[in-house]
Amino acid sequence: MKILLLAAGGFLCAQAPSNVKPDLLVAEVNDEKITAARLKDVLQGAPPLALNALRSDPKEFLLWTWTMRDMEKEATAQGIDKKPPFSDRLKWSHGQILMMARMEEKNKQETPSDEQLRRHYAENAPRYGTAKVKILFISADPGKEAAAKLKAASVVKQLKGGASFVDLVKKYSDDPESKAKDGDFHDVGPESKLPPFFKMAIFQLKPGGVTELLQQPAGYYLFQLKSTDQKPFDEVKDKLRDEIRSTKVSGWMEEQRSRISVKILVPEFFKDLTQQVLAQKAQVATAAAVEIKPETVLAEVNGKPLTGADWTGIFQSIPPQQRQNAMQQPEEFLRQYGLMQILAASAVEIGLDKQQPYRGRLSYDHAQILTQALVDEYMNKMVILAEEQRKAFDSSPGRWRVATLRMLYVAYSLTPPPRTDPNAPVVLNELQAAGKIKALVAGVRSGIEPFAEAARKWSDDEKTKSKGGELPPMPFDSQGVPEDVKKAIFAAKKGEIVGPIKLPNGFYAFEVVDLITRNYEDVKDQIYDELRQQRFQAWFDGRRNGYSVKIVDADAFRRIAAN
Repeated sequence: MKILLLAAGGFLCAQAPSNVKPDLLVAEVNDEKITAARLKDVLQGAPPLALNALRSDPKEFLLWTWTMRDMEKEATAQGIDKKPPFSDRLKWSHGQILMMARMEEKNKQETPSDEQLRRHYAENAPRYGTAKVKILFISADPGKEAAAKLKAASVVKQLKGGASFVDLVKKYSDDPESKAKDGDFHDVGPESKLPPFFKMAIFQLKPGGVTELLQQPAGYYLFQLKSTDQKPFDEVKDKLRDEIRSTKVSGWMEEQRSRISVKILVPEFFKDLTQQVLAQKAQVATAAAVEIKPETVLAEVNGKPLTGADWTGIFQSIPPQQRQNAMQQPEEFLRQYGLMQILAASAVEIGLDKQQPYRGRLSYDHAQILTQALVDEYMNKMVILAEEQRKAFDSSPGRWRVATLRMLYVAYSLTPPPRTDPNAPVVLNELQAAGKIKALVAGVRSGIEPFAEAARKWSDDEKTKSKGGELPPMPFDSQGVPEDVKKAIFAAKKGEIVGPIKLPNGFYAFEVVDLITRNYEDVKDQIYDELRQQRFQAWFDGRRNGYSVKIVDADAFRRIAAN
């Protein structure tokens, strides 16, 4: 029974805006006064869905939050937080939060100065603009390298002597395409395939300037800069900051990964996991190749033993997709697990678990997991007797009826368009549709044609007309069917025609092909689930109803949540 709909997603830190005084009374829960400062503290670490719920319904948010905290206390008092699998879930989830906290803090620490940003901008100019250039290329074909070198030296000497770059292109360039355009080359930018040192040389020029002689195996190159549209520093400043920070944090993360050691001690166990995944994909049953006891040491991660019990605890705590990854690539998964341990320990070492918003995230996560744990414990201990199920079945015999139906549907429009195209489909108005379906139903009742044939010819429901209007079986308690329609159908007898019935989108008629009543054995599992849900809801509502919530200042409440 999953009830924690507010628990999904990441975390946000809500802060009270400056125009809301900390001591302002915004709400009351039973006899507790909730000030702006208290609300701010409650919101520390709350996930986005919880904050969205708060903005739409502050009262419901407080009711849920106080109920959750109460259930957390009860779960702790019962020692549920010390029992697997809940203790394992807490350990894993808190490790994830602390790992992310450490990464966030490292990200903050690596914020470059303005001087660093400008230096990075200058050193990486080709990445932030486009240059228009001319090119002069001297080919160095195999066996002619020496001649090409002399030719290139001659061109450089002539340039230094004041010769025109375009004239030299026309006389010496070995690139026919650019030569025909006076040396014009395609624009040079971040995506250009030129070697990086070519691009750096180009972007260091001023318009009209020519690069030094650039050499590659194919030959010698000279570029003349015509113009650049390099983006101004202020325009790319934020992007620069993100790039530098990302590079530094990535390097730091690689350094942390290099510290991780994973040693597999029972390779048969992990090999068996991979084989099980492959067998499942091939839909082949497979038996475990090796039996593992809880105390069996399967591996060492960062020098610490990982037992069968440890593996089970981790495996039960992670989402399904991660379980697949753990089974397919167990060694890589254990490396990630080791990384989490290192970063989480580092977060605790520098006190992040005591700082906001991380302290709030841990607190909120702890409350969510233990609330769900208390619910799971309650549901696991719940007993529904067979006598209760039978009594529920006998008390509402009509509910277990199922109708097999055929349907005939005639659509209508309150504002049918004028029919200017004689080949266009006819759109009936309400009066026309009513007349049509009445005539069809009358024809079926008088025996002119069977209901199935009428539906096949005349029904406007494309999904069912080809099957003669046949519908899936309709239980008495089916959802989404208008009550007046169900009432008319289940008041009829087998073989009767029900309708026409007018609904907002058209007129309906039904043939009751069959009416049966499901027996107890067919529905007892459904009854069991319903009784469990009813009992749980009564228990949970009883807890919620113990709180009285009053919103004193809804505007301030929402402003705090919106910040």
